[in-house]
Amino acid sequence: PYAGVKETRTLVSGLLGAGARAFVGAQWQVPDNVAVTFAGAFYHAIADVGDRVETIGEAMRLARNAVCDKHPGQPAWAAYALYGAVATGVVLAS
Repeated sequence: PYAGVKETRTLVSGLLGAGARAFVGAQWQVPDNVAVTFAGAFYHAIADVGDRVETIGEAMRLARNAVCDKHPGQPAWAAYALYGAVATGVVLAS
């Protein structure tokens, strides 16, 4: 289940080296329904909703918590990793 870990590190190093401020990805394959929960919570947290946009680190925390809440006993919340600056804000293209 952990196939691809080395390749993920190489990809992340390349992206951060090329100027990306942060990268979020799964370290191993997760069930589709869990991925939908994580992505929905993560993007909702960083979207311009109301007057507050979360940092990437806070969005990660909220998304992991959403997985734990909606999928009790599912360890996939731990698959998601954030590389880069956790306090990074997100700039959404308009």
